[in-house]
Amino acid sequence: MSYYLPTILIQDDEVEIVCIIKKLLSKNNYKILTSNNGDEGLLILQKNKVDVIITDIKMPFKSGIEFSQKAREMYPDIEIIVCSGIDTKKYLCEVADIGISATIPKPFNSKEFIEVVEEVVNKCRLQFLHQNKYTNSVVINSGPTISKIGNYLYNNSINTYQIRDKKELLELMVTVAKSSTTSISVVILDYPSVSEWQLNCQQFEDSEIIITLSERELKNENIRSWCYENYGLYVMSENISEKELIHLIKNTITRIKVKQELKYKEKIFEFYSNSAKSQGKALIQCSKDIIKESDSLVEKQNKMLAHADRLASLGVIAAGVAHEINNPNSVIRVNLQLLERYWKKINEIIYDYIKQNKNNEKDTLIQKAYEDIPSTITDSIEGTERIKKIVSDLKSFAHSPNSDSAARNADGNSLGKEEINVYELIEKAISLTRHKHKHLCTIEKGYAKDNDQRPALIYAQSVGIEQVFVNIILNAVDAIKEKELLNSKEMIEEKYKGSILINGHIETEKELIITVQDNGIGIKEVDLKKIFDPFFTTKPIGEGTGLGLMVAYNIITEHKGRIEVESTYLKGSIIKIYLPLIIRANS
Repeated sequence: MSYYLPTILIQDDEVEIVCIIKKLLSKNNYKILTSNNGDEGLLILQKNKVDVIITDIKMPFKSGIEFSQKAREMYPDIEIIVCSGIDTKKYLCEVADIGISATIPKPFNSKEFIEVVEEVVNKCRLQFLHQNKYTNSVVINSGPTISKIGNYLYNNSINTYQIRDKKELLELMVTVAKSSTTSISVVILDYPSVSEWQLNCQQFEDSEIIITLSERELKNENIRSWCYENYGLYVMSENISEKELIHLIKNTITRIKVKQELKYKEKIFEFYSNSAKSQGKALIQCSKDIIKESDSLVEKQNKMLAHADRLASLGVIAAGVAHEINNPNSVIRVNLQLLERYWKKINEIIYDYIKQNKNNEKDTLIQKAYEDIPSTITDSIEGTERIKKIVSDLKSFAHSPNSDSAARNADGNSLGKEEINVYELIEKAISLTRHKHKHLCTIEKGYAKDNDQRPALIYAQSVGIEQVFVNIILNAVDAIKEKELLNSKEMIEEKYKGSILINGHIETEKELIITVQDNGIGIKEVDLKKIFDPFFTTKPIGEGTGLGLMVAYNIITEHKGRIEVESTYLKGSIIKIYLPLIIRANS
């Protein structure tokens, strides 16, 4: 454990004054050095690391001002207190240039003198702790968690404490509280331990608590609500992957470092504010600088916190999505494949039956089912495969959106991408969403599907771009449905009929523009700036995830494009998508 012992140099040409000050400060735990002139003081500074200088102004050989200037050159962070019987106003400019911490007039009041010195020493102590404090310490009581991130914590020199019960945790907290170089940053506990130990959140004032929940506990709304109310937002599945857990720990530690930096700056600012009267104009200017720096730090901290929270939230949600969707999707796919095999065995029997009873009107339905079942099974199997790809894409976008680090082929194109016609993908997206829009609205297309003069060809991952148009069309359909419901109650628009118009045109030789326009409910102006935020939705609870436009934005950005939204509440929305075209020499 590092121990801080402040060193104070007392300098005055009057020996009696030096003895009085030394006696006053001897009651505190300080290392005291003394000097009677500037030259002697500089020799002491060359041999000793001094934290605080208490100096007179008028001295033989070197004045206090000259001595302080030399001392500042040797130790830029040294604290200087001017204690003089002359009027310091005439030296105000020189004192301000040096950057003194306080001025004490002679004769001085013993109590006030000690208070000023203690305040300056406290600032030095705060700086020492700030320079030596380790904020990267993690406490874990979950076996599976330590096995996932143990190597990462060790390789990154992050202190790790594994505890088994409440007693060990409390003992560790007492030990850390006494230390000047260690703090607990992250505490990872499982839900049974948290509920049984009945911990007080105030005990973890400077720490972030992450609670691991089992799949059964995650589904329990009461448990989740209790965790949020008592320990904050950070709840994760015990099945979280190693990569996602490391991502969460890194962001949490970054956030804590920012908070501690802000806390340190606030204390330093408080120090300057409390001593402003004794420091005069020099410290008034210093206070302005601290205020400006604090405001800048607050702004940076807010941006970092928002970014870290988004990334952490996306990582945690992705694990839950993969588990909750992929498992039942696998069951559906296996059953459909089994059904497909059974159908191949019985379709001949049904065919013979239809052939023998083709004049029976009741068997018309059987014949229609016979014709539709094979394509229905095939479409369903393709749908399960699409669900699997969507979940996989969502996880990848959550962790590395807009990444430019993907491997590239010889032509400079990302691997996994291919030459595709955007209009064909739009047709597929319209077909995939037909069950949603066929009875609710019409979809008009203002582009030529087969444009021989200039086809809309891009390099892209077809599944991703197709998913963009699926998400946008579904959002438009939901907006139309919401306006239709509102219109039935308040009669906003007479004879309202929902419509979606999809246009495509080549603005320049290098760029394709796709616009999707609907006459749905629209978006309120206050919500427009948040539509690409993860988990933001204007739909009723339970009807939207808030991920559709976020995923679309990430996919388009990854393909070097951009997406813009214009909307008027109760009038409708226009979404514009800009994608780079394939450039060929003969185009």
